[in-house]
Amino acid sequence: MGRDGFSVIEALAATALLALALIPIYDMLSALHDASERLERATQTPFVEATALTLLAGPDARNTPREARGEFSINGWRVEWERRALSPIEPAGGVYGNDMIDIQLEEVELTLILDDYRRTSRHRRIAWTPRYDDLDSFLETLQ
Repeated sequence: MGRDGFSVIEALAATALLALALIPIYDMLSALHDASERLERATQTPFVEATALTLLAGPDARNTPREARGEFSINGWRVEWERRALSPIEPAGGVYGNDMIDIQLEEVELTLILDDYRRTSRHRRIAWTPRYDDLDSFLETLQ
């Protein structure tokens, strides 16, 4: 007498073989996902870092003490920063900038944080600060 279909043991054996075949595929997909996340962070990091440095040198920098620290966020990244003066404030050289702008060498330490990723970098730069709010204020000093 012939039977149609599979027995329970045959179905379980086929399921076990299929599971064993799928484990390496799952591992490969998991490794690809992790690599994709690392690549995305590595690609975003320079842009977040450049944006943070730009924000720290922006118009509000004039009101921020030269020796300061703080934190803010950029597109889900948490940015912790610390700024240290490396030289005294001096007037800028040159014909036009000498009386209008002060310059100083400073170091900015940035720590970029996203989930479990953390990257710290240090940047040395010349920070400049206008002495006057606008050109008219400067021109009044010349009269």
